[in-house]
Amino acid sequence: MTTQRTPRATAAAALLRDRSASATVELALGILSLTVVLGVLLGALALGAARLSAHDAARVAVRAAARGEDPAHVIALATAARPGAEVDIHHEGDRVSVTITSALPASVTSLASPALSARLPLLRATATAQVERAYR
Repeated sequence: MTTQRTPRATAAAALLRDRSASATVELALGILSLTVVLGVLLGALALGAARLSAHDAARVAVRAAARGEDPAHVIALATAARPGAEVDIHHEGDRVSVTITSALPASVTSLASPALSARLPLLRATATAQVERAYR
């Protein structure tokens, strides 16, 4: 026994198929949007962690420089805290400052195109301290 569908039943079945297809598209776009937002948030988190690391390296290095440690040791301390960083030590009167310059983390630059990532700014952190009296 075959059942004949009325035109109304056929139209209702087609409408249900169309709704399920649009729900699939909406779900796919929603997942894509969430993935992009998650990627941006993780990149921002990596950038924040890199900034903290650079500032910590500058603070460690400036404390050593204020104690009168050898500049090579100060640079070694800074690069141990922030690998691959360039270190600049500047003495001015009774103050010493250390500037750490390093590239942005790969997790941040990988989100940009190669042409844009080559032009992204460097990460820079500076710390200043007064030279301790025993080392003036």
